[in-house]
Amino acid sequence: MLCDRFLCTCVTRSSSGAFLGIQASPRQVDQVGQFRYISGEIPVQIIKLVRVFKEVQMKRVLFIATLFACVGLYAGQKKETPASLATAKNIFVGWVDISLDDWTALGYEDKQSWSDVIDRNNQAFQHTCQTKLASYQIKGAKDRSDEKVTGLDLFIKFSDVRFDVDSYRLYASVHFIDPTSGSELASIPVQAYRGGHFSVDNCMRGALEKLADKLKDQMKKLSK
Repeated sequence: MLCDRFLCTCVTRSSSGAFLGIQASPRQVDQVGQFRYISGEIPVQIIKLVRVFKEVQMKRVLFIATLFACVGLYAGQKKETPASLATAKNIFVGWVDISLDDWTALGYEDKQSWSDVIDRNNQAFQHTCQTKLASYQIKGAKDRSDEKVTGLDLFIKFSDVRFDVDSYRLYASVHFIDPTSGSELASIPVQAYRGGHFSVDNCMRGALEKLADKLKDQMKKLSK
């Protein structure tokens, strides 16, 4: 056997410091260096070396087997959508709470006039969501304080809302929230939405339409 041949080879050191390989037969006595090899006896150092070699090989086999098992498990897993997203039918779409304080920068005569623009475009946005998310029952917020989500499947909430007075872009982040637990199931990071031309009113309406398109695309992805 290969192991027997290996065990019959003693590695020793000569008086000059060089390593020598010495073949020893079962009947041969080898007194070179520090080994004493007598018939039927295996040097302790070689026994230890073989044991260490076997242990290392076994650990390598176990490591490789475990690695392949983990890779197979990961590959076999399917990313699941939270149940409340996959089965959501009744959705509450929150208010896009644009600040009232920008009325002077945008050229409005008073805060109420600017508030009317925000309210009107939010109402149009709710209607757009009902159209673009036609496969869901959409309930829209009536004002910035309306968050009546009891008994519904999903709450779409907006934060970081800002209408840029220079670029006429609407910035917002979106949160998909479980109404029962209040936990966030998914989100869309803050980004800019732009649409429409000529007036603030038209630009806001167009931006909110782009936001509704984003909600439609995201709900399609989350429902798979």
